[in-house]
Amino acid sequence: MGPNAQTALEDAMESRIRRSIVTCMTCALMSIATAARADVCITIDTTRDMFSPSEQIAARLLMERQFQQAGERVLPEGCGSQYSLAHVRLGNTIVVAIDGPGGRREGIAQGTDDLPALYSQMALSIVTGRPMAGFNVIDRTNVTRSQATARRVHTDSLWYARLGYGSLFGSDSYGTPSLGFGYRAELDAFAIDVSFLNFQFSGN
Repeated sequence: MGPNAQTALEDAMESRIRRSIVTCMTCALMSIATAARADVCITIDTTRDMFSPSEQIAARLLMERQFQQAGERVLPEGCGSQYSLAHVRLGNTIVVAIDGPGGRREGIAQGTDDLPALYSQMALSIVTGRPMAGFNVIDRTNVTRSQATARRVHTDSLWYARLGYGSLFGSDSYGTPSLGFGYRAELDAFAIDVSFLNFQFSGN
């Protein structure tokens, strides 16, 4: 065997060894990733849930869909990550809680129309490990009604005009008609009153 043939054989063997190493490392990484990600199951905590049976089925299906959209594989039963979902309803307010290996998440929905958006935030929070506070798991597609409407302190306000009698003081005092405008805003603890365009008419 000549030198060139021997060199070619060594290069081929080295290339084959490299491909084998890369293949083994890829398989190992895929195995680790598969082991780290456990399948998800969603159940309804019937001891605490206040929804009707049909609403419970719909809620479970919606939550499963949100986990799937977040990249998780959802199974009906026999999975590694079991999550329990419960709803407490008082009037139009629904308090939602989900418990499982990823921790506990709670949120408030204003009516059933808010539930898909709230489920989305909960699933993203569990999958990513980010808290639900602030804008960590909120985007334009999953904003709830209460989050879209900022709650503010109610204020009583009015515009007003004043017409009365006033006095001018100089070397002497002169009583004259007066006119003015203003704006007043009242909160529970304090009020703001601003007056402007105040006129006092002279008798001369």
